[in-house]
Amino acid sequence: MDITGADYARDVPLTDHNGQKRSLQDFRGKVVVVFFGYTQCPDVCPTSMQELAEVKQMLGKDGDRLQGIFVTVDPERDTPEVLKAYMANFDPSFLALSGSPEQIAAVAKDFKIYFKKVDGKTATSYTMDHSAGSYVYDTAGRLRVYNRYGSGAQALGADVRALLQRGKAGHLRPPPFGPLFGPLFGPLFGLDLLCVDHRAQHARIGLDALGQPFGRGAGHLPALLKQLVAHLRAAGNGAEQRR
Repeated sequence: MDITGADYARDVPLTDHNGQKRSLQDFRGKVVVVFFGYTQCPDVCPTSMQELAEVKQMLGKDGDRLQGIFVTVDPERDTPEVLKAYMANFDPSFLALSGSPEQIAAVAKDFKIYFKKVDGKTATSYTMDHSAGSYVYDTAGRLRVYNRYGSGAQALGADVRALLQRGKAGHLRPPPFGPLFGPLFGPLFGLDLLCVDHRAQHARIGLDALGQPFGRGAGHLPALLKQLVAHLRAAGNGAEQRR
C-alpha cells in the first residue's frame, strides 16, 4: 500500500552488525526495505527475509540497488555476531541493526511497530510478539510503501522495481492522493484503492493499516472531505509553482 507522505518511520539511527552507526541517508540511490523481527523467530521473520532475498535475485543487475535492513527487537539475544550470521543466510549485503533496548523502543515507536516479550519455560526460551510488515523507501530516502506480511515476493518485487525505474528516470514526485484516500474511504468501503501512475505501469494506492484514522465512520466524513479539499488545493498550488 502507498503511504507516501507519512510522518512516521523517519529513520533508523541504530548500529549495524559490523559496528557502524547507520541512517537511511547512507543508502541514497538505493531502494531500502526495512523489516523488524528477531533471529529466533520461527516463521514470519525468515519468510520475510527470504522473500526479500528472492526480490533481489528477481531484479538481476538492479539487485545491487536494493538494500535490505533487519531491525532486531531482541537485542538481548541478537548480538552482532548472531545478526551477521543470520543475514548471511539470506544475502550478505543485507544489514541487521541493533542498539540499546531504549534506542530500539524509540525507533519501533516511530515506525508504529508493536513488540512484546513473551516468557517461555526458561529465562532464555522466550519469544517476541511483533508487528510484521516491511517499509519500502525510494532512492531519495522517502517512505513510499508498506508491504503487508503475506503479500509475497512478487508484490514486493513489483513495488521495488517501480521505485527503481522512477529513480532512474528522475521521476520521484509522489502520487498526490495515496495517504489521504485510504483513511478517507477505508472506513466506508473497507477497500484497497488502486491507482495507475501515469509515469509507471502500476502504483498501489491503499489503506494505511499502521494507525491512521480507521473505524471513525461516516460521522467524520465532513472533516475528512475538508482535509481532501485542502490537499487538492495544495497539490494544485504546487503544480502551478512548478510551471
